[in-house]
Amino acid sequence: MDRNEQEALYQVMESLLNESSQWRAKHPHPCSSYHPWPGLECQQLGGSSGSSSDDYLLHVTKITLVGSNPATACKKNASLSPAIFKLPFLRALVIMSCFVSPSTNSTNIPWSGLDKLASSLQVLTLRGNSGLTGTIPKQLGSLAKLEVLSLSQNGLHGSVPMELGGLEKLQNLDLSYNSLAGAIPGELGRLQSLSILDLSNNKLGGHIPDSIGKLAQLKKLDLSSNALDGSIPAALGSLSNLQFLALDKNSITGGIPRELQGLSNLQSLLLQDNPMHTTIPDFWKSLGKISQLRLSNSGYTGGIPGSIVLLKNLTELALERNFLTGSIPESLGSLPNIYHLNLSNNLLSGLVPFAPSFYARLGDNLDLHGNTGLCSTAAARSDDLRSCPGGKSSQSLSSSSSSSAPSQQQRVLRSFFSISVFFYFICTVP
Repeated sequence: MDRNEQEALYQVMESLLNESSQWRAKHPHPCSSYHPWPGLECQQLGGSSGSSSDDYLLHVTKITLVGSNPATACKKNASLSPAIFKLPFLRALVIMSCFVSPSTNSTNIPWSGLDKLASSLQVLTLRGNSGLTGTIPKQLGSLAKLEVLSLSQNGLHGSVPMELGGLEKLQNLDLSYNSLAGAIPGELGRLQSLSILDLSNNKLGGHIPDSIGKLAQLKKLDLSSNALDGSIPAALGSLSNLQFLALDKNSITGGIPRELQGLSNLQSLLLQDNPMHTTIPDFWKSLGKISQLRLSNSGYTGGIPGSIVLLKNLTELALERNFLTGSIPESLGSLPNIYHLNLSNNLLSGLVPFAPSFYARLGDNLDLHGNTGLCSTAAARSDDLRSCPGGKSSQSLSSSSSSSAPSQQQRVLRSFFSISVFFYFICTVP
């Protein structure tokens, strides 16, 4: 190993590790295969094959520090030495649960030298560092070879830099669980190699940019737990490779656009806790791969769409805390893979069409409470439901209810007849 590179590595380790004072002495040849350190990877990338030392031609390509691992634990006042920028072959830097105390400079990373790693760095993961505060630097946009950028679970604030849209090779962008605010920059739509975009659990606001619909390789889009408003862009229906879509816990309105039926590879759709206040669309037939569907607490009205029962891969259906009316589709009890069904706190009515075996299979994962119009004849489960008249179907219950109760027209005629009789007696009695 080049002496300058080796000295830079020592300085980096001394700024981070618990055993900083001993690390230099313990690892005189850091890249040697005879005494490997678990958080260090080296590769032979150049030099003369005639060297007598197997360490001479090796360069540091990856540094991994995980605070929960005693072998790579960081010290309490850990910081990252600027010497990191003197490792010209570094491809991956992974530091997790290391920076736990905010530094006096509001950050533990010397961001200003990042451009020096532009020709080599492919993975930058700084996750779970509660002491890593400050804003996301614009200089990250200069890391042209970056494929993974994960800055989740830190103390970062400010906005998402639009400069990140210049990272053409980026495949994974995870900025979740911070305190980021402002709008999602439309420039992120330029990340044509992106397969994962996770901006969840921040304070982001404004509309979801239409440009997100241009990310043709996207498989996971998680924008949940923010302050986003407006409607779901119809452009998201172009994401034919999307498997996971989470927009829950925002202030999104306007319902589910019909264009989303083009997401033929979608497996999870999480839209709960948004003020939709409309009906649930009936286009689920084309979304046959969905296994997880959450639409709870969103003000949905109308009935449960019949096409939902065509989702044979469905394992979880959450529709609780809405204003859904009508009966429960009988075929819901025939879904072969469902293990969690929550229809509680709606306005559903009629006979619960599930067999005792369905109650037994789901157990506590079946929740129907809070629907005062529902009744059940299944002995295996009461779920606080009233008992139905013996053996009646939900349709017959509806018809019997409507036939036993007088119509408005009948009530008016009866009232008119009573008044006429009253006046007749008044006028005829002397």
